[in-house]
Amino acid sequence: MPCDNAGKYYLVDAGFANYQCFLAPYRGTRYHLPEWRGQGHRYRTPQDMFNHAHSRLRNVIERCFGVLKKRFPIIQWGMPSYLQHHQVDIVIACCTLHNFIRRFSNDDIIFNEPDEDTLIDMDSFYHRGHPTNSEIEAQRTIRDSIAMQMWADKHPN
Repeated sequence: MPCDNAGKYYLVDAGFANYQCFLAPYRGTRYHLPEWRGQGHRYRTPQDMFNHAHSRLRNVIERCFGVLKKRFPIIQWGMPSYLQHHQVDIVIACCTLHNFIRRFSNDDIIFNEPDEDTLIDMDSFYHRGHPTNSEIEAQRTIRDSIAMQMWADKHPN
């Protein structure tokens, strides 16, 4: 199944295949945020830089979804039964309501205490089958291109 939106990806962990709409980090390269403590932004390779950006983005996304899942259980338990475009509408509605609550509530207990289990089990609602070697290679090429562009932006000639 091709990506619905070119240039947009699900940021997944290294346990997922890097194919189609999934963008996984490089294996064998620093990834988790604690590994970066005290290191600043001293990257050794484009892969190093990519993994740090990937990890930071996933961390923010996981925290946001942790709050949303706690506030709106449909996001955690009821989404698989809806078509993708309805899932998008539900998430947008939940985000809109969340932002309204944040703006007009003086004490938002849910926001201040996000769920500890914030990882999204993408396999449970977005099954795509097994990737082919050509799909995996195509997505690796995209990931490499993104990493090299990030590196070039940071290290112009």
